[in-house]
This record gives sequence, structure tokens and C-alpha cells, in this order.
Amino acid sequence: RMNLDGSEPGVIARGLRYPAALAIYRGDLWVTDSGKDSWQSSGNYYDEINRIDLDNDDLPHFGFPYCAGEENTPDLIADFDCATATPPEITLVSGSNPIALYHNPDATSPLIADRLWIGLSGRIEQSMPGFAVFSLNITETTYIIEQLVPLENPAAYGQQSWEQNTGYDIQLFNSSSVNMIGAGIAPHHIFDIAISDEEWIYFSVQGRGIYV
Repeated sequence: RMNLDGSEPGVIARGLRYPAALAIYRGDLWVTDSGKDSWQSSGNYYDEINRIDLDNDDLPHFGFPYCAGEENTPDLIADFDCATATPPEITLVSGSNPIALYHNPDATSPLIADRLWIGLSGRIEQSMPGFAVFSLNITETTYIIEQLVPLENPAAYGQQSWEQNTGYDIQLFNSSSVNMIGAGIAPHHIFDIAISDEEWIYFSVQGRGIYV
């Protein structure tokens, strides 16, 4: 980070492999990060959404390239203690490719207000969470996920949640019906998300255009 005039630049986090999106949400900086792309990572939860406490002077290190996954499991022989790495806030199946974050602090609609919007670009070689847009809302003990796209069968998707402090090694979406090639918008990747002053949600899709 730096001042608006470019002065006083400083690093606020390390250990990210492929940070693609940033958003300020509830006073913290949220950052997406995609894990390694090898076929050996299939089924592992190496894609991450990380949270950085901007009021904490300690410099977080999220593990890359030495550690991977929610538990920051050692992944490279080196002089680095993975027990000191900062764990991700949320983990996603490898290949989900979280690429977009958006938060509108001025929104008033209950469907938009106080939510962090997340876009998953996906990977066409595998069926997995991806090619999706969803929102994250945090209560005192629970993270609530509401999926916006794809939504061919609302009863199958809808609202999902999980308790904090019980682990994140779960799939957020129904991979058998949502993420197979040809479902939803696959194989067209999501690129970005924005919300207008009228509180319409826009997201761009590779080769398709902008959806509202």
C-alpha cells in the first residue's frame, strides 16, 4: 500500500501465489489467491480467499511457495516454518480460480448490502466449483453463502452456510449439477463483478459479454 501521491509504499502481505482481486469488506482487506494448477492438485483445497487485518502491524505470510491449503501443509523443502503461516479465511477446490471481489458499502438492498461478492473463473479441464458468482455474508458465528450464478435449479443451490472454526474442507456448490462442462455459463470464464448505483449486479463473461 502507499499514499495517494505514491509516497510511503509498503508491503502488507506475502506468500500469495496468484492474487487476482482485492476488496475492503468490514474494515479488512480481502484477497483472492489461486493455488497450483497441476492435475495432482485435483480435489485439494488450494484456492483461497484471504483476509488481511489492516490494523495489525504483523506482516502476514500466507504460505506460498512453501505451504498449501487450509492447514498450510508443507509443499516445498525449504527453511520456512509452515506453522507460522497465516491460514486462509476460506478455501476452495483447486481450479475454482477466484478472480473477482466486490463490495458496495453504500448499498441498501438486503440482497446486496453488507455482502462481499465473489466470482469464480473456473477451469474447463475439470468439473469443480467455478464458473460461478456468489455472495458472502458474515454473522457472529457463521459464513452465509448465497449463489447467484448459475441458478438453473434454485432448490439445488440457494443458501448455504457453515460454522466458523469447524474447517472449510467442503465444496460450496453441487459439482454434479452445477460445475460439469455445459452447466451454467461453463466453459465461459467470469472475469469481474460490479454493482451500479441503482444496485444492479453486473458481471463480465469471457466470449459472452456483460450480464445484469
